[in-house]
Amino acid sequence: MAGIQVVKATQDDIERCAAALLLAFSNDPFVRWMFPEPESYLTCFGAMLRLFAGTAIESGSAYVAEDSRAAAIWLPPGAQTDRGAIDALMQAGIAAERKQEVFGMLSLMGGSHPDQDHYYLQLLGADPACQGMGYGTALLERSLLAVDEAHLPAFLVSSNARNQPLYERFDFRVTQAIQSGSSPSVWPMLREAR
Repeated sequence: MAGIQVVKATQDDIERCAAALLLAFSNDPFVRWMFPEPESYLTCFGAMLRLFAGTAIESGSAYVAEDSRAAAIWLPPGAQTDRGAIDALMQAGIAAERKQEVFGMLSLMGGSHPDQDHYYLQLLGADPACQGMGYGTALLERSLLAVDEAHLPAFLVSSNARNQPLYERFDFRVTQAIQSGSSPSVWPMLREAR
């Protein structure tokens, strides 16, 4: 982990954040269940990542490794990505026969958020070529400083069981498992306020 520098992302970093996350999630079980076709993954999910990054950057809660290999997108209380734009991308990118199942699963995930104000770690990922090298740890160390300064809980939905030990090292705890139809399982995780 030595040498990994994490900075707060600016408007100039939207593409860097989106590119790192697009690579990071290319083999994610849940994201690829939603977008199994390469074209829809690259175009629709890529456009969603730019929207997510833009919202987090505007909220001052996006972080990127200086070498552009990893990023973390947080939403503080009250911040929300343009739902209309996201819905349009989902409608365009998800096959018609799968929309009901995908949107149903997303609704279950949305219902798993805590009732009180919290920071939401929407996405965290590193380029697969450097996963396991400390980027996730560096991003969490840096970004959780703001969460702890606000004395609020942090919440995420882990879409890959391999990532849970990383989050558990930072005191996130699985609150439940969510699975519906043909979807892979996902795990909401909560870190109490400090």
